[in-house]
Amino acid sequence: MAERTDLTIPYSALAFESERVAVLNPPSSEHEVLSALLMETVRHYGEALAEGAGIVPVSVTIDVTGIVSGEAPVRFEAEIDRKTRTLLFIGGEASQAGGPLLKATAVYRITV
Repeated sequence: MAERTDLTIPYSALAFESERVAVLNPPSSEHEVLSALLMETVRHYGEALAEGAGIVPVSVTIDVTGIVSGEAPVRFEAEIDRKTRTLLFIGGEASQAGGPLLKATAVYRITV
């Protein structure tokens, strides 16, 4: 069995450029780490869209679409699909040098 290391990149390693865009430099090559950071970016944007209300995850799907290569920063971008009174449908993508690495879709329940 392969030796596993701890997930050691803190959420604070993300440099947010806006409510919906963050960058990680230098990148991690572990998709599990990138998945957690992508979901942090998605949640960050979801909380902004909830306008002071809380959000609780209902469903999350992550697809691996590429492999990290080189030292170029990894960019995380969240995008809203739809918002209702009680649900937030939101997604995000991690990319490096313009090439996709991960795609996430999530549904959050908006709480008051």
